[in-house]
Amino acid sequence: MNITEIQQAFDAAYTQDPRDGLTIQHASEEGQLRIEVRHKDADGELRGFDVVVMPTDADERTAQDYGQAAAQVYEV
Repeated sequence: MNITEIQQAFDAAYTQDPRDGLTIQHASEEGQLRIEVRHKDADGELRGFDVVVMPTDADERTAQDYGQAAAQVYEV
């Protein structure tokens, strides 16, 4: 499965959050897509989390499925 297709599906499914100080970056390496979310809070502290998408050969999901699932993590 093409990691670029998963990233494109994420970009299409993710609704940009308007909060100031919020950044989202993609990085792909060794068959996985890492989506990093960082937010600078009111105290100037940088907080965040990463979502790692790593499809397997046995998985029946599509790139679209993976991208949408990753985007849903950020909607919470």
